[in-house]
Amino acid sequence: MTRKKLTFNISMYVVLVVLALLFLFPVYLIISMGFFTQADMLEIPRRLIPSHWNWSNFKEVFEVVGRATNEWGEPQGYLFVRYMLNSLFVLVLHVAGCLVTSSLAAYSFAKIKFKGREVMFTIVLATMMIPGSVTIIPLYNIYKTVGIIDTLFPLWLPMWFGGGAINIFLFRQFMRGFPNEVLESASIDGAGHVRKYLQMVMPNIVPSMLYIALTTALGVWNDFQTPLLYIYRQECWTLARGVAAMVTSNAHSPGYVTTQHLMFTACIIMSVFPLALFIAGQKFFIESVTISGLKG
Repeated sequence: MTRKKLTFNISMYVVLVVLALLFLFPVYLIISMGFFTQADMLEIPRRLIPSHWNWSNFKEVFEVVGRATNEWGEPQGYLFVRYMLNSLFVLVLHVAGCLVTSSLAAYSFAKIKFKGREVMFTIVLATMMIPGSVTIIPLYNIYKTVGIIDTLFPLWLPMWFGGGAINIFLFRQFMRGFPNEVLESASIDGAGHVRKYLQMVMPNIVPSMLYIALTTALGVWNDFQTPLLYIYRQECWTLARGVAAMVTSNAHSPGYVTTQHLMFTACIIMSVFPLALFIAGQKFFIESVTISGLKG
């Protein structure tokens, strides 16, 4: 290796390390501040390391959020746990609806020839150009008319009616790589569209399914706007909505008590799930981009 090339490599590594530290610094701040005491939060200038690692924050965050009660005032458990269960419930139904309906729609657009197919697909793609803010009021009126405001239904039910234009588009692109000759041979053997969809097409696009499932799950887990618009009862809040409401609390004494340090602790807890998803699914993120045609 020449001196010039060695100098270039060292310079590149230095630049990459500096950039990595810059991007990781906010993450470090969130983690470290999750162990702060309230006194640490009030110090000026702000310290970078906790005065002591306050592990009790992870217990206290459940107590600050409070306990849920039934109609007779009896405690039913911590609201923070309820928020987590609500988020998981919505996530499972949302992702399931997305995968089922969008893959079915994509199969029809990719492998079934019918009159007006291209026109319908163009209309589906055109819906991607509509800003989400434009549909807020019409959707609210629809949900109010059918009586599902202040429930969890608006958070997952719409995904069972199409699964989203972008997901239909992605599934269609992957399905188009499946040879039509194989499906025609299966038709000669008496296989219908349901069998071809379940037993032939879907097993060959598993990486794309997992990619869409992971990206959809991350979006649902972090969604704050939808619960804010349609849900008022605390018992139905998701974790993102509950964490956002933790600016103040009266859990320790009368009046309002600031709990900024516990907000960062809650953010750490909330970040565990998407971090685990990303670590477990990074292989499929890569495969979904590089896959072409059939897998061997």
